[in-house]
Amino acid sequence: MADENQSSLSNEEAESEDCKATRSLEDFITDHYKEQKSDGKFESTEEIDEERESNFFQRALAESRRMDAEVIKSEAKLKKLHNELGAENMAKWQAEHITEALPKE
Repeated sequence: MADENQSSLSNEEAESEDCKATRSLEDFITDHYKEQKSDGKFESTEEIDEERESNFFQRALAESRRMDAEVIKSEAKLKKLHNELGAENMAKWQAEHITEALPKE
C-alpha cells in the first residue's frame, strides 16, 4: 500500500511538472507571437481581428493540451506493461518490432 501511495505521488508530481512545462510553452508561444506582431512582422495578417486571433490560439493550445494528455496516458500504459510483463520481455519485443517494422538501410 505504501508503494502505491509513493507511485501515485510520483505520478501527480510528474503531471504537475508537465502542466508547468505546457503552461510555459503556451506563454512562450503567445508572447513570441505578440512580440512579432508588434514588430510589424505580420503585416499581411493585419486584417485578422483580435477575436479571431484569440479563438485560433485557444483552439491550438487546447489541442496541444489534449495531445500532452494522450502522451501522458500512453507513457502510463507503457510503464504498466513494463511492470506487468518485465523489462526484459518488453525490450525483446521492442527489438523484434524494430527489425520487422523499420526498413533495412
